[in-house]
Amino acid sequence: MIGTGAFANVFHGSFQGRAVAVKMLLKSRTSTVSQIQSFVHEIQLMSQFDSPYIVNLVGAAWTRADDLKCVMEFMDGGDLKEYLDTHSSQEFAWADKYVHLLSIADGLCYLHSMNVIHRDVKSRNVLLDSTKGTKLTDFGISKEDIQATRTVGVGTFRWMAPEVLQDQGYDVSADIYSF
Repeated sequence: MIGTGAFANVFHGSFQGRAVAVKMLLKSRTSTVSQIQSFVHEIQLMSQFDSPYIVNLVGAAWTRADDLKCVMEFMDGGDLKEYLDTHSSQEFAWADKYVHLLSIADGLCYLHSMNVIHRDVKSRNVLLDSTKGTKLTDFGISKEDIQATRTVGVGTFRWMAPEVLQDQGYDVSADIYSF
């Protein structure tokens, strides 16, 4: 297993000879219709993306609705939080930090140009590869509308913009705050 979230686990796999990441809804709990719809929405949203700063969707597979799998490119460097937790500040050169920051900013600019708010920008949702590539991932709560939104408490508490916490309308600026 590569990672786990509130509703899904991500596993390492192989597809047509290439390494992939496979996201599956948690089996330990019964998936609700709402969770399945959200997962389908995430896959549909990812199918529209074509950016070097967004993790690539390879495809989706299922035998039943609650067996849906999202197959994505595998980023062999793990997530940014894991990297920061296991490397000292001396090991993380300023030039590398700058490259990662620009990649994240470019990814957000791309999403916002597609009228998508990520709504959960955090170090766990930034993936790295061995060539120092950086990509955004996890679009499970992303919203396809950059007009003011009023969904309270969407995202990860420590990374949320004040307007999200205070039940005010918010837009792409909430992603920028989280960044």
